[in-house]
Amino acid sequence: RAALLLQGRLPTDAERKAVVSDATLRTALRNMMQGAAFREFVVTGVNDRLLLEAADEPVNIALANFVHIHNKRVEYNIDEAKRQLGYKLYNDLNWASFRAAGELIAYVIENDKPYTEILTADYMMMNPFLNYWMEGSATFAETDGREVFKPSRIEGYYYPDALEIVNYRPSNSNSTYKVVGQPLADYPHSGILTDFGFLSRYPTTATNRNRARARWVFYHFLGIDIEKSSQRPTDEAALTDRNNPTMNNPNCTVCHALLDPVAGAFQNWGDFNFYRNNGGDVLDRFYKYPEDGTNSPYQQGDLWYRDMRAPGLFDKQISERDYTLRELAELIVEEPGFLSASAQFWWPSVFGKPLLDKPAVESDQGYQAKYAAYQAQQDSIDEFVAALDTRLSAKDMLVEMLMSPWFSGEKISSYTFNAAQYEAEFGSKQLLDPEQLAKKTRAITGVAWRGRLRPSGIFESGYENFDVLLGGIDSSAVTTRATELTPTMTTILMTHATETACPAVVRQFAKPIEERSLFFYVEETMQPLVLESRAYTLASETREDWNIISLSKPISPGDKTFSLKFLNRYCDYDGVSCIEQRTLFLKSLTISSPSGLTTKVQAADPRIRVIGRYCSVDWQGDMRFGDSCTVEVDLSVSETGNYTLGAELSAEIPALKGGLAEVSLSINENTDVLSADTPNSKAIRNQIVELFDQLHGKRYTTSSTNVTQVYEIFNAALMKGPSAHSGIFHQCNLWNDGLFHDENLTQKEIATFRTVQPNNDWYSDDWEVRRVFDHEFMADPFYSKYAWTAVMMYMLSHYDYLHE
Repeated sequence: RAALLLQGRLPTDAERKAVVSDATLRTALRNMMQGAAFREFVVTGVNDRLLLEAADEPVNIALANFVHIHNKRVEYNIDEAKRQLGYKLYNDLNWASFRAAGELIAYVIENDKPYTEILTADYMMMNPFLNYWMEGSATFAETDGREVFKPSRIEGYYYPDALEIVNYRPSNSNSTYKVVGQPLADYPHSGILTDFGFLSRYPTTATNRNRARARWVFYHFLGIDIEKSSQRPTDEAALTDRNNPTMNNPNCTVCHALLDPVAGAFQNWGDFNFYRNNGGDVLDRFYKYPEDGTNSPYQQGDLWYRDMRAPGLFDKQISERDYTLRELAELIVEEPGFLSASAQFWWPSVFGKPLLDKPAVESDQGYQAKYAAYQAQQDSIDEFVAALDTRLSAKDMLVEMLMSPWFSGEKISSYTFNAAQYEAEFGSKQLLDPEQLAKKTRAITGVAWRGRLRPSGIFESGYENFDVLLGGIDSSAVTTRATELTPTMTTILMTHATETACPAVVRQFAKPIEERSLFFYVEETMQPLVLESRAYTLASETREDWNIISLSKPISPGDKTFSLKFLNRYCDYDGVSCIEQRTLFLKSLTISSPSGLTTKVQAADPRIRVIGRYCSVDWQGDMRFGDSCTVEVDLSVSETGNYTLGAELSAEIPALKGGLAEVSLSINENTDVLSADTPNSKAIRNQIVELFDQLHGKRYTTSSTNVTQVYEIFNAALMKGPSAHSGIFHQCNLWNDGLFHDENLTQKEIATFRTVQPNNDWYSDDWEVRRVFDHEFMADPFYSKYAWTAVMMYMLSHYDYLHE
């Protein structure tokens, strides 16, 4: 479970074997806290809390403070032919800005830096794009993509007096500038507090005056919810008080005495999210120059409102004027509340559900149970805080969280804890969010559901299109993840299972059995009743060129079925008929016993049973195979020993397509498939056992009810196969797997059907050419891919797969 959460994969065999105690488990968990997948876990967790992806234009390049990207924006904006480049510029800028805060916290955690650095860092995280346009201090390799972030300091931020207008275009801020002065020498980075996404997500206004920023600083980094610290006043006198109530009215000061000093620490960051973007203060004009003509308390040189409390935190004032947020950060990380807030911050990301609120009314039904559950969680928070406090290592804290019963959901010898866990609705299974489902499905099946790879290397996940509908968030209208299935979610998840199952199966059978991760007990030729089977290539190119093939197998007395299957039918269909095709002809089957007794069955013999379409006896008395049919003969054998099945066959091959006919002979048990005890039926059951283990994390015996039920699904689908398709599993839409061709074909093969549209970041496929490759993957003459797809649909839509 931890491997899927932190790494988006299953544990390796080496990791499983290495875990023999709590100490080795802690080591294994800690080792998973590195790499791109772990950073993605952290970035997602940070966004779940800070909701930065809903920030509105974090870096406003209509302003000229970052002069080079501003000028580039103008170039694209005034030239219609370059408008698409302008959109890309904005998209790249916003993408990097949204991620910067999460990348900062990921960098701190992964490199085991003091967790306090998330607020005190004198740098920000930049990718090559941000580093270039902000003239960052980091160094990147030419091969580094947009997903590579490094610590960097802004060295290209200019006040207006360091710029000179080159072309004056007042409309839409389209003036361009050149640099005539020096950039800001020491940009006042202070971790998350000066992150553009954070400042934009919680903007300031003339009336808000940075209070939203202060409120969320208290909430996320000190564990204090200002909104719940006191009831809002409702009496008319308090609501109509105009004598600066935030300073003088007790109904207001109870919150504002705590909130406003922290708001004051943001005094240098205005509504454009920039540091003193005009070079001076960022006080709003309504305060400095009241519209009603009254005198303002503002004085030249002020940086903060004189009618509000001075910057500070609790009882400590901030005297620094230029780097107030740096001083605020230092004050915050010294508070005990910072450590508990850190544990609370990561609780939902690790455990999948939010912390319980403290119950307020003792007379409410169930108060005692609710309070016990709340207190149990708070006790656990204290344990996690102790782990963090030792070395300020977030890894230490996360390891203890993953080791706790809240994560494992295992029963422990504490009735109190088990009752609390039940009250908190925590158990061994938590609903996967869209990102976790995507990681799990990709890790186990290899399928990138509805994804799309762009020529630029960017991969667009199909899960993002269903994020909210699958229980995720959009960071704006929907800010909390669903923890229970809804009818809409169930419908989408069924579609997900249906569309993922077949590509998953095809992926497996496209590899040698020793390289498969799921289907390593069975081959696609394996059917439950088959005792012996062999494939043959028929050395015949005309109908008159008859060949005899045979298969022998030692068998015991009983009812048997002897069968022949046409494996590689081909028809170049023009919508009316086959322009050319590959056709098989059968003259007769012979069955020879150990004593030499031979039974010959002509093609027209009524004892022959035909399974499939377009296969019948023609005017010459031969069986003509126009499709992937199977012919069978039942025979009750009385001798023990070697039986031989022979077939007299010929074929006509297509002149353009070419390719000799391929057939298989098999000797089978003739019994109820559900009670069969053949080696193949045992292998299929063993395979189902492994699928349960890999996909659901549960181990059953081959005779268990669960395995038997899935075995019945397999056989029901196998029986339906001949009526479902004609040897090509055409219902299998491989395009639902966005990386199928990239991971199963060579680049040379892909180049035969894929091209890049000029000046666009997407591929175009020639479907006619690609279909040739797809048909090879979808070839299913034994209908086993169809049957295993039914099994995978069951597995992937099951509660145990959708929950961890």
